[in-house]
Amino acid sequence: MATIEELLTALKTFDKDYGIDWSNVQADELLDALQYGIVALAGEVGECANIVKKMMRDKIKTGTYDTAMIEPIKEELIDVFIYVLKAAILLQIDIEKEYFRKMEINKKRFAKYKV
Repeated sequence: MATIEELLTALKTFDKDYGIDWSNVQADELLDALQYGIVALAGEVGECANIVKKMMRDKIKTGTYDTAMIEPIKEELIDVFIYVLKAAILLQIDIEKEYFRKMEINKKRFAKYKV
């Protein structure tokens, strides 16, 4: 199992190999790179949502849905994850640290729902 750091390193290598170095964006390029990344992220979320929409439509009309559609959802979610990693590289976010920081906030925020 790879760590977040290993995934980030692999993504940086991939991006450099394919001409998109998100780890070396200059300050004056940051907004353009961020805009591209967020639009791409939104597109991937949209593709995932579109598949789910079609599955829901089938379930409403027929009472069931095609379970084969789960695989394309997984693929789109991985694309979402990749763009989240790219944004983290771009913004120099320590994902592990910030994940746990945010989860502490969420524990307090959702405490009333704890089972």
